[in-house]
Amino acid sequence: MISNSMDYIDSRDVLERIEELEDELENLDPEASGLDVEEIEEELELLNSLKDEWGDDESFEWGIQFIHEDYFEDYARELAWELGYITNDKEWQWPYSHINWSAAAEELKIDYQEIDFDGVTYYGRE
Repeated sequence: MISNSMDYIDSRDVLERIEELEDELENLDPEASGLDVEEIEEELELLNSLKDEWGDDESFEWGIQFIHEDYFEDYARELAWELGYITNDKEWQWPYSHINWSAAAEELKIDYQEIDFDGVTYYGRE
């Protein structure tokens, strides 16, 4: 299940889940299943709204990583590490301990598109 409490949401996982839900609805045997059709339809609608809000189907299929607004500062730290801008693994050592990660994350957001997923802001970039 994909929800707005996740730190990261990958658009390919969203597409996979949409397909699963559509298959469930298509093959639903109302007498034998214990599935709540309304619940499936609500989740499907929510995931389709995320896809629609992004707007670019091609990039969505290739893969967009959406980062939860509350996790974006940690994401900025991880990205700096992965790109080799930070090479010290000890947060308490200089210069790492003096970086204003909140400001760095805010500046990084310039390159990201803000979207709403079920009332929560996520940031994604092609």
